[in-house]
Amino acid sequence: MKRIVLFGVFLLIGLLSYGQQKIAVLDFNAGVGISKNDVDGLSAVFVTYFRPNGCQIVERTQIVKVIEEQGFQKTSLTETQMIRLGEIMNLSKIVVGDVNILGGSPNIDVRVVDVQTGEVTGRDGETFSWANYRATVQKLAQRVAKQIDNTRGIQNGHEWVDLGLPSGSKWATCNVGAANSKECGNYYSWGETTRKRCFESSSYSYSSNQRVLPYSADVANVIWGSDWRMPSKEQWVELINSCSWKKDGDGYKVIGPNGNSIFLPSAGYYEGCDLYFKGAFGCYWSRIIGDKSDEAFSVGWNFLVGEDSYDIFESFRYSGYSVRPVVEQ
Repeated sequence: MKRIVLFGVFLLIGLLSYGQQKIAVLDFNAGVGISKNDVDGLSAVFVTYFRPNGCQIVERTQIVKVIEEQGFQKTSLTETQMIRLGEIMNLSKIVVGDVNILGGSPNIDVRVVDVQTGEVTGRDGETFSWANYRATVQKLAQRVAKQIDNTRGIQNGHEWVDLGLPSGSKWATCNVGAANSKECGNYYSWGETTRKRCFESSSYSYSSNQRVLPYSADVANVIWGSDWRMPSKEQWVELINSCSWKKDGDGYKVIGPNGNSIFLPSAGYYEGCDLYFKGAFGCYWSRIIGDKSDEAFSVGWNFLVGEDSYDIFESFRYSGYSVRPVVEQ
């Protein structure tokens, strides 16, 4: 029984780390005017707070073992040795640092090295006093971690975030037409790609009944560029089933399995020339037509009913709804 339990634990660890970058943080080098013991302490504090999203930090004991086996110097690896260490341990990056006393104050300089090329892909540093060393090193570690974070990015000038979903879908952090996550953005009829004042069946212009919106009728793709799409019905279902939805003011904070989140504002919706229930209703299009040809699948909620009212609906295609894009897969 113990063997079965242990196997299950190792299998779970393997699944959680699958697809993650592996990163090693080497002991910082003690330079001018500072003891190795003090530098080792600063290194330990840095590692404690160094937590880049989507990455696996290799244990120090594993690093030391490989370095000793290869006969390398712990704090002064050459570019060739770093690449070799990366090959052996299947690393993507190595973080190295130097600590010196400059003008009577300790200074840390940290570099992120790509072990495939030996190039420095990130750097940061800080001069501090011993009275606030921990807070300073914590902030430094967090800044460096953000440089490595592979769960966020920019595509065609628009930010996306990886929520750790099974499909790997990357969601935009704001709506089409919005400058930030809290803004509601623009409203569109399904299949139309331009803004308008009124949303009525008599003026609705998109007539195709294809199951999936083509790129030319996908407002996310037309306005944000070829790397973006309106979500599929399946992607909305996954967002509902795999994430934690928490009411946050006039919208939902949707928290993914990896702890990253997006905010969906309750932007309301347009019928005719009027905006209804802004701050209480959320209505977002998918790119999939409904079971009835004059409708399309959407996700929505009604805070007037309750905080857990979010679900998949079919809505009249001419209605004015919000659009939250996803990165094309």
